[in-house]
Amino acid sequence: MKLIKRSAVALLILLLLLFIMIKDVQQGQKHYTETHPAWAWETPVYNGNISLYKKGQTLFSALFQDIKEAKSSVYLHFYILRNDELTRESIEQLKKPDIKISFS
Repeated sequence: MKLIKRSAVALLILLLLLFIMIKDVQQGQKHYTETHPAWAWETPVYNGNISLYKKGQTLFSALFQDIKEAKSSVYLHFYILRNDELTRESIEQLKKPDIKISFS
């Protein structure tokens, strides 16, 4: 009898977690559609090359070079921005007056 009760509790917990995950994804989709324009001419389109960086130093050197070469827009997607030297240097690089900056 105890095994059946434990199994039922475990099943309820799993169902609750699944429900929470589904709601979280729905909220994320809703937030994305509310904050990103639906019109193609306002949504950034990628037309470049993909590079794999194994070291942060190489990545940020390339990022800073790309920022310097940007003509109108820079789109960045970072999960964590810290108050450190790399972030401060990135912000300095982005202070060009004719560059539009978008963070997502």
